[in-house]
Amino acid sequence: MRLVALLVLLTGCWSTEDRIAQSEEKVKDEMVVHHTEVLAARDAIVAGDHANATDALGALAGRLPLDGLDRGRQQALMDAVVAGAKAEDLDAAARALGQVGAACGSCHRAVGAKPPPEAGDKPVVGSDVKSQMALHHWAMLTLWDGLVRGDDAAFSNAAQALNATPMIPSGTPVDAPVPPDAAALEIRVHDLAARAARAGSPQERAKAVGDLLGTCQQCHLLLDGGPGSSGGKAPDNGGAPDGG
Repeated sequence: MRLVALLVLLTGCWSTEDRIAQSEEKVKDEMVVHHTEVLAARDAIVAGDHANATDALGALAGRLPLDGLDRGRQQALMDAVVAGAKAEDLDAAARALGQVGAACGSCHRAVGAKPPPEAGDKPVVGSDVKSQMALHHWAMLTLWDGLVRGDDAAFSNAAQALNATPMIPSGTPVDAPVPPDAAALEIRVHDLAARAARAGSPQERAKAVGDLLGTCQQCHLLLDGGPGSSGGKAPDNGGAPDGG
């Protein structure tokens, strides 16, 4: 009882400013963990790793709601995170993650906070596929930044850049080792980027990002490429995925 009384007394000696500072510091520390888990889920989706994507979102679900933030404002985030953790396939996980990003952006906008952007400077794009892929990667990072930071202008600019950058060179010969399915996926990426550029609400932007992430992982699987891959080349088995 004496120890409890002492702790109460000491707590009473803290200034309101000290208590607020401690609460804000705790929230900042927790947000770093949230950020890490969301990015882990996003990168796992792009890499075609369903298990790690849902595991990361499941870990985040276990940390919500976060003390110190409005519970009602966190509800959309919690619903999206739980949906992602329970997603039965990568497309569903990608769609849920788009909603996670929109919920993050809504909260950041409401409290006037903007996390530092992840994407760096826009890369210079040449005629080679490697540099075009670098632009695609930058555009997706910037789209994500725009979504979670509530930065509509950055989101729109990135969507326009993605829509304007081809991956398959024009004039590709019929016998080129580019599977028809890959060409179809590229067309889908540009269609989705155009839709993202026109998106007028966070929910529309979230859906566009979710669909784009799902399309990215499909193309990376088809071509045995994408982040963390050793090749990024088209398969040599007649253009069909190798099952990996």
